[in-house]
Amino acid sequence: MMGVDAILFIGPSLPERESGEPPGFERRPPAAQGDVYRATLEKPRAIGIVDGYFHGVPAVWHKEILWAMTKGIHVFGAASMGALRAAELHPFGMRGVGRIFEAYRDGALSDDDEVALTHGPEELGYPGLSEPMVNIRATLDSAVSVGLVTDATRIELLALAKVQYYQSRTWETVLAAAECKAVRAEDVAALRARLPAGSIDQKRLDARELIDAMVCLLETDPAPMQPDFAFEWTEMWANAAWLDERPGTRSVDGGDDFDEQVLNELRLLGPRYFDLQERALLHAFAVGEISAPEMPPDSEDVLKQVDAFRRARGLTRRTDLEAWAAAAGTDMAGFERMMAEEATIRMAAQNNAARLAVRIVDQLRLSGDYERLAARARNKVERLKGRKPLNSPRHLLLERHFQRLDCELPGDIDVYAAELGLPNTGEFQRLLQNEDIYSRMMEEAGEEQ
Repeated sequence: MMGVDAILFIGPSLPERESGEPPGFERRPPAAQGDVYRATLEKPRAIGIVDGYFHGVPAVWHKEILWAMTKGIHVFGAASMGALRAAELHPFGMRGVGRIFEAYRDGALSDDDEVALTHGPEELGYPGLSEPMVNIRATLDSAVSVGLVTDATRIELLALAKVQYYQSRTWETVLAAAECKAVRAEDVAALRARLPAGSIDQKRLDARELIDAMVCLLETDPAPMQPDFAFEWTEMWANAAWLDERPGTRSVDGGDDFDEQVLNELRLLGPRYFDLQERALLHAFAVGEISAPEMPPDSEDVLKQVDAFRRARGLTRRTDLEAWAAAAGTDMAGFERMMAEEATIRMAAQNNAARLAVRIVDQLRLSGDYERLAARARNKVERLKGRKPLNSPRHLLLERHFQRLDCELPGDIDVYAAELGLPNTGEFQRLLQNEDIYSRMMEEAGEEQ
């Protein structure tokens, strides 16, 4: 695998001197908007989000996390901004870790200020200048459990802490407010004696738990993440300023990112892609890189394969299909068996899309077509640099594309995109949008495509 195993966005929750990330992890500062997208371009197996910016800098976007998962990356969140995003996105497959995540997920917490704090610069190790509410809650829960303070005192102190602005909230300001409000004096004194040594840093505990969870996953050599949602290519996403940093735009002279751009050119050729995909699949089976799916395809997958076969050949009526089977020297039972096998092959290809991508590019090299498509990919990258998609209607993009291929429009575009090794139809639509504007530019310039 190229690059690092895991990228970890972390800051004040667990300073570098205390984090002890294992080999293969790359530590990065707290995440801002666009950082997770950029990390996705580097193709790590996992991304962990602990800390992120709340104010002054646009926060990490939900959609870039969803994008990362559609690229096969396992995304974890805990402790701070990561816990917030994981609570919001765990139904889509983001992995939340720790008590803070669980509290947000279950509705016990909802406010951003629960995890927000003011801190010093990275160069000094992010020294905390305020106290997060989640740490105050954890410390008071512990104090009640050991009989240091009463539960009534805990409730009063939480209320006093909660009304304070997060940037100025500290144990000193909370206890000073408690003395002014005549909170049980012996409890306040007991807490003063216990702090700061006896405070519970729940954010730090959860951050460590996230790192452990990521290590456990990576030790199993997991398959790429396979989300069950469709990524929607919206206008807001298309217009994100950092979206120009797509795979291939930073490496037009070679490397993994550029191979992905060349592979996209092949995907636009439709049937040619599937020919090379079958060869790549055969090679992968032959060398033992992949194996047959453990479970057979379900009836719905087989029916989709049958529908695609019939549409491609114009076998619209049952009698047409039976006549085809007779001419091919088989019967309907034989046809159904072949369709089940084809569906199994498609399942194997989709389950191993990331592994097959490398072998498909190798087959492209062996075929002699790599150089031509690489030149086209380079030219497209240069021509489209800084250009925004036209956002043409999806149905028009699809019609034009399949007319150019001289192929019938597939019955299920989601299935077709998956068969191309793409994570969703949104990515397929992006390829078509780029191809649409590139083709128009080349036509206007009178150049060959």
